[in-house]
Amino acid sequence: MATRDIRSDRSPFDAAVTSHDAELLDIPVSGMTCGACATRLQKALSRASGVHAADVNFATERARVQFDANQTNIGTIAHAVVRAGFEVPEERYSFGVSGMTCGACATRIEKALRRVAGVTAANVNLALERADVTTVAGKVQRQALAEAVRKAGYQAQLESDTDVLASANEDFQSQQATKLERESRTLIISILLTLPFIAQMVSTFAGWSFHMHAAMEVALATPVQFVIGARFYKGAYNALRARSGNMDVLVVM
Repeated sequence: MATRDIRSDRSPFDAAVTSHDAELLDIPVSGMTCGACATRLQKALSRASGVHAADVNFATERARVQFDANQTNIGTIAHAVVRAGFEVPEERYSFGVSGMTCGACATRIEKALRRVAGVTAANVNLALERADVTTVAGKVQRQALAEAVRKAGYQAQLESDTDVLASANEDFQSQQATKLERESRTLIISILLTLPFIAQMVSTFAGWSFHMHAAMEVALATPVQFVIGARFYKGAYNALRARSGNMDVLVVM
């Protein structure tokens, strides 16, 4: 009696899945109107770099893709779907980011967010201290984005989309006013602590004999260097830990 090879019942996609050590992706696809659309998309995905196999189901409007994570990612696959003339449902997140001091900080956060599986686009605005992230629907959790920002050396303030739309402008104005007040106070204290050093330097050029005691110099310089200036040390540490550089590193050096 002939035996039946049960492997023959498997689809080419299922057979490919067991033949490669790769990742599997199941994403929704919209815009297909017939079986030919599914076939065309399946061929387009199969030809994409890093993709081992693809299976598109017109009835369920979903695409299963097996890919090599070292060669491609979810964002690139989503772009391949769009290039084929279809759409991948997206979710958009907008949240505050604190700790940035220059454009390099914003760039580093963008790169960190784009590395999160499922993120298709990320934009960080230094002036507004906000990040706007686009993801494949259902593939990314807010906490994953916050964790990526944290690992980059910064802090994310997650809010619900409703709260963002309702109070973003009001919150931003309030935060900016508070920040301006804090920075103004810090500047005034810094000036007051630094003025004796300026007076001492001017007196030297003018031929006067004004000179502070060493203990007084230490007492005045320490708060400026290590308390008010702590932000620069913290920013430099975060940048170096992420194997990058920014203006904080230059200031500390």
